[in-house]
Amino acid sequence: MIQQIRKFCKSRHRGVYNELAIKFRVSPWKIYKLAHGKRAVTNVDSDILEELFERGIISGIRPY
Repeated sequence: MIQQIRKFCKSRHRGVYNELAIKFRVSPWKIYKLAHGKRAVTNVDSDILEELFERGIISGIRPY
């Protein structure tokens, strides 16, 4: 867990994660976890994944 937090703090996309967190009213940590493979549970999560895809941070969205 501590290693994940360190990776988050050193991420080059941290500014984007913070920006999206404010836009969608969630934590930057949630944005980071979604960008790194966590499943979308709510519609907001799906919207976040679409935004990350449009910005080129993730290469695709896996259908579940």
